[in-house]
Amino acid sequence: MSCRFAIQYKFILLTFLHIWANLSIGQTNIDEINFDAPSKEDCKYLDSLLSNDQSLSTTERKKYISTLAEFLPEHENYHLGLYYQDTLISVLKAEQDFKKLAEAYSEKSLIHDHLGQYPEALIASQNALETFEKIKDQAGIASSYNDIGVIHYYRGEDSLSRVYLNKSGKIYEALKDTSGLAIYFNNLANVYFEMGDGEKALNLYKKGYDFDIAMKNEEGQVISLCNIGESYTYLKQYSKAEGVLLQALALAQRVDDAWTMTVPLMSLGELYQQTDDYPKANSVLRRCLKICHEISALPEEAKTSKILYELAKSKGKTSDALFFLEKLKEIEDSIFNKDSERIIEEMEKQYQVNDKQKEIELLNKESKIKTLEYQQDIEKEKSNQKILIFGLIGVALILVLALTAFISKRNANNKLLAKNEIITSKNEELSHAYDEIELKNNEIIDSIRYAKRIQSALLPAKDKLNSHLGKHFIFYLPKDVVAGDFYWMEKMDNKLLFAVADCTGHGVPGAMVSVVCNNGLNRSVREHKLTDPAQILEKTRSIVLEEFEKSEEIVNDGMDIALCCLDGQTLYYAGAHTPLWIIRNGSYQIEEIKADKQPVGKFEKAGPFTSHKIELNKGDQIYLSSDGYADQFGGERGKKMKTTNFKKLLLSLTELDMNEKETHLKNAFEEWRRDLEQIDDVCVMGIQIS
Repeated sequence: MSCRFAIQYKFILLTFLHIWANLSIGQTNIDEINFDAPSKEDCKYLDSLLSNDQSLSTTERKKYISTLAEFLPEHENYHLGLYYQDTLISVLKAEQDFKKLAEAYSEKSLIHDHLGQYPEALIASQNALETFEKIKDQAGIASSYNDIGVIHYYRGEDSLSRVYLNKSGKIYEALKDTSGLAIYFNNLANVYFEMGDGEKALNLYKKGYDFDIAMKNEEGQVISLCNIGESYTYLKQYSKAEGVLLQALALAQRVDDAWTMTVPLMSLGELYQQTDDYPKANSVLRRCLKICHEISALPEEAKTSKILYELAKSKGKTSDALFFLEKLKEIEDSIFNKDSERIIEEMEKQYQVNDKQKEIELLNKESKIKTLEYQQDIEKEKSNQKILIFGLIGVALILVLALTAFISKRNANNKLLAKNEIITSKNEELSHAYDEIELKNNEIIDSIRYAKRIQSALLPAKDKLNSHLGKHFIFYLPKDVVAGDFYWMEKMDNKLLFAVADCTGHGVPGAMVSVVCNNGLNRSVREHKLTDPAQILEKTRSIVLEEFEKSEEIVNDGMDIALCCLDGQTLYYAGAHTPLWIIRNGSYQIEEIKADKQPVGKFEKAGPFTSHKIELNKGDQIYLSSDGYADQFGGERGKKMKTTNFKKLLLSLTELDMNEKETHLKNAFEEWRRDLEQIDDVCVMGIQIS
């Protein structure tokens, strides 16, 4: 073999190996992903592939979409996870894979539930239920009934919650599903505990515990025992509570899971705090705090620090109280910072500019990775060249090797310069992308502000309200700039029509639904001359459904509403999920006129609305309210206010005039909410009959 042929052969091999190496590097990212438990970075990479790689096969796209839909929520990227869940649902609908479609609806409901979007979660669970019923999957039907029951529990609708939970329990019992029955009894117990029926809750928690034992589920046993112990604490049976909680602690130690240990420790701490046993409370809570800190369980660490602060403060231990107060602030700042980072990231997707942001993040990542890869490529090429030259032409070609290395190095440098130019170009694209995002954000904010002006124009003018309603107040507090709640008034002959409505969702989606529903009310009265509340709601429902049917998509949105017609001192009322409350002059009780359990919108078992006639007297007070006030989380325990407490608040304000009532309701809402986020729009209307 001539020297020239040997050198040409070497270059052919080098070229082949270089191409093969590049292909291997491109494949490595996919090959190294654990699809059973992908990391956050893996999810970002799959997202970038779906956005930018048009060569992916249908099978690959479906696999990546399914992975992102399942695991993005686990990495706290809920809005992007919701996007891929909807994408997966579209794919499964097209394939008519009803089993997986039903499961996807269930997962979508869980994401909405985590975000506190209960109406959307309810719709997703109902879609899951319908799909499971279509394929006659009894286990899936039971699971959907359970999910719907839990959502009604979160909404404070205890009676509806029990109905659906009991449906799930009957199916689990027929299927002899031990795991399902354990879940059923614990969820039902939670409902009764919130209702204040400690005895009933205790018995149900015990049944759930029996099933946990049958399944040998030790973690479940710990949780059930803690629920039982807390029930005993609530019932002031402190000795029994301590015994059960100590049993839970011993079992948690055997399970050897740090987080599980915190549950009985915190329950014991609250028990000893309630029984004023400072040494024991201080001991178990400090132990709990240490574990929380070691496993970075920030919410539990914050709650424990708060209890220790209150405990030290109540005992006059100023230095300890100051220490735990500072620790609580430090943890809350840490939680706030982490939440802020997550919220900022997810806001991009929520306002439809996340695609550009993902491109920026990908470019940043690629720039760093490629810079390292290019350096590695150069080193690999130099090494490969040396090995091939020594292997093919031996010691005799040392001079040729030196010359080839020089040429190769120069070529590699040229390649590096070219690639650096690409990186520079990408950086310029980054700058343009940032400018584009800022412009789009400004456009979105301007659009939402303009939408606010439009929605405000649809609400009755203040002078018109004062003229027709007389002594009244309206406490209106949207969660976002625009709202799904609205109040409405119309005068027809001598009859005064007024209402408080709560449309599906809040923010921009809720506001869009509210425009359709407001228009339906106006047309029912102005075009069709209706004044009977029940007839108005039925006509409005047909108008709303007619509008939504124009869309190619299935729209299940609608509204809950309390609608009244005042003719002299005779009041006519009809409601959809929203009752009417009356406080008679001189009385200290609330009279409730119940609403029909159906929305103004698409409903499987829709029927005619009921019109109620009520005779009123001078001085009587009537109240209409959406569920936003009663559903707000707050207070010392961070739980819902609930309708019972809201009605007690209204009774306490009976002697005040209407303007003072509005001020007190606003102040009471802020005091209850404290530092927690407002979860829904709020609209409360009060009128005094003159």
